[in-house]
Amino acid sequence: MTVGSWLRFLDEVEWVTRGVPYPFFRGHTTESFTLLPSLFRVRRKQYVECNIFSDFVSNAAPLMNNKKMIPIETLFEMRHANIPTRLLDWTTIFAVALYFATSGKAKSPCIWVLDPGKLNEQSIETELLVESDAVEYDYEKEMVRYAGKTLQLPLAIFPPMQSSRIFAQKGHFTIHGACEGSLETLCPRCVTRIAVPPDSLSEARRFLQLAGINEYSIFPDIDGLARFLVREHGLDRRLKIAFAKAARKQKS
Repeated sequence: MTVGSWLRFLDEVEWVTRGVPYPFFRGHTTESFTLLPSLFRVRRKQYVECNIFSDFVSNAAPLMNNKKMIPIETLFEMRHANIPTRLLDWTTIFAVALYFATSGKAKSPCIWVLDPGKLNEQSIETELLVESDAVEYDYEKEMVRYAGKTLQLPLAIFPPMQSSRIFAQKGHFTIHGACEGSLETLCPRCVTRIAVPPDSLSEARRFLQLAGINEYSIFPDIDGLARFLVREHGLDRRLKIAFAKAARKQKS
């Protein structure tokens, strides 16, 4: 039964997060998609990370009103512009992660749950959650330091809510250090993957609608508003029908 699957899924989320003071969530449309930062998913030559960071700083300043930022804050802006970085996006709001897991053509959606305190205990030997300004991102040497030491394992960090998207999504991050493996491989005891049952997708999307989670609430800008209005008024479905009719007519 669809409702039963949905309720069992919610029960599992509640069970996994029980006892975790500040859980991070991340939604994937496909179960096989690992917790590997986008920078490490592409083949790159030496100094690509350094060069793309420098080019972004040089060209993006006027677009951000010449706002002064430390390197780690610039990295947050790059990630939200979909530029490959060593960051992974997380949220502290379960519904936001569920939105990303079930958006588009979700094949085998899942929610990852991270215990950031446990991760930092393994990474820097303290359960304290780290403010981003305590992290030194040395883009020239392509490394991350904390408390004067080069970071090896991923670290959970709190960013300043400096952009409308980060604020709307209650965005948080993990940043990878020198080890380029996926987070669930490097720190398996810190994360749990929960599959979203395929037969509960309609219930999940109904839940998001009732909760007011949509393109515009997630992306509070003109592009997000446009996507929301197109979907809200059914224009996306009408366009698909029109394209299908045109394709059949072309074949005949």
